[in-house]
Amino acid sequence: MAKTSTLEVKDKKITLKSYFDSLDPSKRRPFIRKVCDLCEVSEITPYNWISGRNKPVKASYYRILSEITGIEEKSLFAN
Repeated sequence: MAKTSTLEVKDKKITLKSYFDSLDPSKRRPFIRKVCDLCEVSEITPYNWISGRNKPVKASYYRILSEITGIEEKSLFAN
């Protein structure tokens, strides 16, 4: 999947959390499952990333999340 530029809404950068929150509720579980499958992590892990409890520890997870969402790696999490 090709990497796209950072998504922006009214001059606000999209983070993983805002991306997830913007998904239709029926698409949230499939998104979580896709992240779990590609990153080979438990289901709770993506929820922890989205909530901000913790961040991915491997660089490959940032790459995968970026490819799935189209958000630049450096913009996935609010600073």
